[in-house]
Amino acid sequence: MIKVPLIHDDSAIHSVDYFIEKFHEIGFVEGIEFPILLIRGLPSVRVGEVVLFENNRSGFVLSLSREHAVVLSIERISEQFFIGMRAARTGEPVKVPLSLDYLGQVILPMGAVLTHLFP
Repeated sequence: MIKVPLIHDDSAIHSVDYFIEKFHEIGFVEGIEFPILLIRGLPSVRVGEVVLFENNRSGFVLSLSREHAVVLSIERISEQFFIGMRAARTGEPVKVPLSLDYLGQVILPMGAVLTHLFP
């Protein structure tokens, strides 16, 4: 399986506390319908922006409402998230590195290559 990182390497080394301090915004998970998470408290977050959680897991913003950011988790295990978990915006858009390995491949949102499942 090809792993698709969503955060540029420089951003991946920082914790949620770093981004809370950098942007002066803190979000909290208010709803979980895995892999979708509802986050409240990130007023400046943008669609397509990577969000980092206190367990160093990440996701990206699919849509925004007045009250919530709707975030798609890139993790595969729902137990890693809980109501009240802190979240921070990173200021980084989703970035998918491309190489010739991806040419002609179908890639799922979680980063798995789907093409090899079909003859």
